[in-house]
Amino acid sequence: MHAFEDIAGLYREELRSLREDAVRFAVRNPGMARQLGLASDTQPDPLVNLLLESFAWLAARVRADAESRLPLVSHSLLGLLYPQFVCPIPSVGVAEFIPNPAGVAGLPDGFGIPAHTPIHNRDERGGVLRWRTARPLTLHPAKVVRASIIPPASWMPAAAQGVPGVLCLRIEGIAGLSLAKFGLPSLSLHLGGDRFATFPMHEWVHGACKDVFLADDAGAAKPRALSLGREALCHAGLEPGGRLFPESAYALPGYQLLQEYFAYPEHLLFWEVGGLERRRELGDLPGFDLLFPVDAPPPKTVSSRLFRTCAVPVVNLFERMAEPIRVDHERSGHLLVPDLRHRDSTEVHSVIAVDALEGGERSSVMPYFSLSGEGDAPPSLMWFLRRKPSLDGIGTDVFLHFKEAAFRPETARPWVASARVLCTNRHRAAERWRQGELTRDTDMPTAAIRFCGPPSQQHDPPMFGGELWKLVSHLSLHQLSLSGPDADNVLRELLRLYAPPRDAFAQRQIAGVNGLCAKPLIRPLRSAPGCAARGTRLTLTLDEDAFTGGSAFLFAEVLDVFFGLYAGINTFTQLVLKTCNRKGTWHRWPLRSGALPLI
Repeated sequence: MHAFEDIAGLYREELRSLREDAVRFAVRNPGMARQLGLASDTQPDPLVNLLLESFAWLAARVRADAESRLPLVSHSLLGLLYPQFVCPIPSVGVAEFIPNPAGVAGLPDGFGIPAHTPIHNRDERGGVLRWRTARPLTLHPAKVVRASIIPPASWMPAAAQGVPGVLCLRIEGIAGLSLAKFGLPSLSLHLGGDRFATFPMHEWVHGACKDVFLADDAGAAKPRALSLGREALCHAGLEPGGRLFPESAYALPGYQLLQEYFAYPEHLLFWEVGGLERRRELGDLPGFDLLFPVDAPPPKTVSSRLFRTCAVPVVNLFERMAEPIRVDHERSGHLLVPDLRHRDSTEVHSVIAVDALEGGERSSVMPYFSLSGEGDAPPSLMWFLRRKPSLDGIGTDVFLHFKEAAFRPETARPWVASARVLCTNRHRAAERWRQGELTRDTDMPTAAIRFCGPPSQQHDPPMFGGELWKLVSHLSLHQLSLSGPDADNVLRELLRLYAPPRDAFAQRQIAGVNGLCAKPLIRPLRSAPGCAARGTRLTLTLDEDAFTGGSAFLFAEVLDVFFGLYAGINTFTQLVLKTCNRKGTWHRWPLRSGALPLI
């Protein structure tokens, strides 16, 4: 049950201590030592040595078990308060679903793919790697066929006049399909490809876009255009309900947002352009142009390959019914095996539910550390888990323990436990993936499904003391304020809790937080004339050089949402972004209360 390398060190320590005690005993009691075979002037008895080694091994096991009790408490508390710390961070990627023209031609409203739809691919050895979609997706025939940056023209709305550049995206149907036959009220765009092109493009558009307007053909002599308003463009990656990992009812959603950003920031590069049903005002258009006037110097290159219209984040998570466990009361913990035939490529991420089967009856088993809502009477049977490094050296193993309130050894009978678990493919999803197509598990009108780039690495949770450190660090940071004189250090320490410690890119970004200043703010309430609300204006200063290969603006967008969720009830926040590389304010976000911006 214990990691061999952990017990080996304790065994050597116990054996050395026994032999040192034997030497001291022989000096004080030479006669007895000679009879016991411990005297230094006699030939060592191999049976005595074997006895000492056996005792040292048993003592090491007892010590290892005793020392693991404290991490058990911290692990259980973390599992309730901060569940993101006790589970592996699975591999994450973005998959593009390429529609089948014949399959979507007769679907004017598109084909809906719900969140958690399973797909799979095979690794280089032929093993199955399973994924699921993180958000809903609508398959439609729209595609970006041309992308360019053009100068403002006289026919464009007033917001476009005087800007350095206008991003123009030509949207047409695949295989010659006319978009006039499809509803298409909104269009999802993912920036996929080289991060040195995608992050600057997102930063440019979302940082300084003045308006969104639609034209029938921007290249025509007299285009017809209408303004959709700046609010038509939203950052879909930060919208509520779009999280990658399972959400906890007890944990602050902002913490999960930080963890997901550091796990795979590319999953946030999703735009949503709404109001496209208004294109009917320009007639039945087979295709149209979306134009974004941006009041900032444009990037050097732009390509239609950067914009994917039917893409969605995917996560290496899948459900399984674990192998049945026979609980015979002869052991304290039971190894939870999600797939007996593929143990080396299947790891338990979290336990969804546990049932007990006894005498032909099935009953639910409650977690030991949970809010059951059943008053003062505790359940008669409860479970808790312990996670340990895998004996195979890849990932972790989970042991299931049961606590019976009225357990009597003399009358106890064996019973069977059944667990529904959420699994990953250990580290194989990222290490052994191959560039190729994914396969759908359910019927859908797709011609192909492909990764937009390599998925992220899986990260194991902290073990053997790391859990306690995470818990104490988080609780101590709660006693510190982001409005104090040491606010930037508090923010950096908080971010380090959610960034993989060996991820140099993430650690460099955290070090790029150069300052955080908070000032009180009072604003009148529109819903209650004569009343006002108190809030905080947070001025964040970043070093853009620390975000090479990423985006300081995207990092600040994440913190803007996080600060809104982190603030107290009945208050609001406003984030102002400055950098060491620019003069003045780079960007000022709207007031925010919780997850919602107050415009």
